[in-house]
Formats: sequence, C-alpha cells, structure tokens
Amino acid sequence: THQFLLGSQKWSESQLLHYQFDKLRKLIDHAFLNVPYYTKLFRSVGITPADIKSFDDISKIPILTKETARKENANLIAQIPVKGRILKGFTGGTTGPPLKLLRDSTDLSFTWAAFFRWYTWMGLEIGDPIVKIWGAPTVLTRNLRRKLADGIKNWYYNRNMVNSFNLNEQTIQDVLNRFNKFKPLLIRGYLSAFIQIAEYMKENKVRLDFKPKAISSTTETLLEPFRILIEEQFNAPMFDQYGCGECNSIAFEAGDGLGMYVASEHVYLEILDDDDKPVTGKEGRIVMTNLDNYVMPFIRYENG
Repeated sequence: THQFLLGSQKWSESQLLHYQFDKLRKLIDHAFLNVPYYTKLFRSVGITPADIKSFDDISKIPILTKETARKENANLIAQIPVKGRILKGFTGGTTGPPLKLLRDSTDLSFTWAAFFRWYTWMGLEIGDPIVKIWGAPTVLTRNLRRKLADGIKNWYYNRNMVNSFNLNEQTIQDVLNRFNKFKPLLIRGYLSAFIQIAEYMKENKVRLDFKPKAISSTTETLLEPFRILIEEQFNAPMFDQYGCGECNSIAFEAGDGLGMYVASEHVYLEILDDDDKPVTGKEGRIVMTNLDNYVMPFIRYENG
C-alpha cells in the first residue's frame, strides 16, 4: 500500500477523483447491504446506493454525528465477516467522550501508508532516528506484555520515547541532552510539550548541537506564533497534520507553505457551512468518509 500511494500521488486530478469515487460507491454498497445503521438510514430517507451517481449526490446521505455514532455504536458494525485482522479501540477523547471503534486491516494499511508517505514529504525514510514526546495515563499504565511490544516497536522504528508528563524546569535539560545524544532526524510529539521545551530553550539561551530534518506536533492546533517559536528554537521546519481516531491519516503538510494535502485515496473530505453546503476559501465544518473501513464504516461523519 505504501508503494501504491507513492505512485498515486503523481496521478492527475481526474485519475484520483475516479479512484476515490469508485471506493466511495463500493463502501456505500457494502454499508447499505451489511451495516444495520445504514440500511435503516437509507430506507428512512428513501434512497438506495444507486442514487449516488456523483460526489454531488453524497449530500443525499444524512450526516453522522458523534452523538449518533455513540448511540448507534453496535449498529455501525458490519453483520458479515470482514477479511483480515480486526482492531478494537477508542477515540482519544480530544473532541468529546471516547467512542468505541473497530478497524479492519485494509483501513490500518492505508492509514499507515499515508502516514509514512508523509515521511517522504519531510525528507525522511522509515528507520530514520525519531524522538517521540508522548505519554498519557492509558499508555503509562500498560501491562508488561504491552510494554514489551512497545519496546520492540521502538527498536524497529529506531524511536526514542520521552514522557511528556515529566517535563519541568528540572527535567527539560536532561531531555535536551537526550536529543543531542540520539540526534533524531524527526522530533514528534504533543504541541504543549514543544512549547514548554522551546520556551525553556529561549529563556536559557540553549540550542541543540545538531539540526533535525523536521519537527511535527500533534493533538493540539498549531497556531502560527507557536510554529514560529518552535522552528526558531529547534532550528528545523515544522510539519503539521490532521487526523482523528475514526479515520486517522486525513491531511498532511508537505513543507511548501500551501496548507495540508488530503490523503484522498483514504478519505473523502467535505468542508461544509452551517447549512451543510460545501464551502471553499473559508472556514467550515469537517465531514469525512473513511473509504477503507468495512467493519465499522463512518460515512459523512462529523467528528466535531
């Protein structure tokens, strides 16, 4: 899938749209036939998959809100076996109470392929040294088996972990020493942790003794003053991205200052106004369709 996406990013717009709509139609057919929520929904509004003849027709399908997804959770699960491994999980809770999720192997494959394609946009390769500034209660309390599995993953991905919950005036210099020793090409983590470290570096006139290729923050909105502060202190460009647990890899920056590029092979993205009409050139509500999850489809989903 990774090699496929490295090729598909060179497609013409018409090729990409044809591929995207073909996946959308197949997903809608599957959901109508095999997912109780969508079978009932389509019948309630008097449509069938055959009525979706173009992207414009997708507006005939009512938007799925997070509240409805939580209420209808069991009815969003396909009633037929789906090929491959099924992963159980929850959303992270950044847009409200966690939501129970099921994801299949095809969805996971496209998610990670799009993520690692982004590595190439940052000038990186899989296996380049990474420091990840991470940490949440659910992570810190994992059992021994999960900790061992995480240790193997960190070794495989050449990744060094820093606990963001332990950052303070006394520990930040130790963290910077770890950066200098490991010399990662990518430093990735929570935006709040980057701000904390960057402010410490500025106040104490501390600089890294190497130059990372890229910095990437996540979880929180990267406002321009934060980007300027962090890029100046780390002496490296920042690359932002957008995703959520229901779809993950949605859009990524490529370092050209033109905003984020949508992973259109994996997600159909709509930006709508308050009347559910598409908007361009201004802010709107994000409504997404994960094109790859057949075990628990999210079609026209507004994550809030």
